[in-house]
Amino acid sequence: MDVSPDLIEKALTMLASAAAAYGGIRADIRAQRREIERAQRTADQAHQRLNNIFDRRST
Repeated sequence: MDVSPDLIEKALTMLASAAAAYGGIRADIRAQRREIERAQRTADQAHQRLNNIFDRRST
C-alpha cells in the first residue's frame, strides 16, 4: 500500500489541529478551576465576616 505525501501531510495537519484544540480546552478548564477556587475563597471569607458580625451582636 502506497501512502501519498499529500495524505501524510493532511494527517499530520489534522493531528496538530487536534492537539492544539485539546491543549486549548485543558487551558480553559485550568483557568476555570482557578476562578472557581478564588470565588470559593472569597465566599468563605465573606461567610466568616458575617459570622463575626453575628457573633458580636449576640454577645
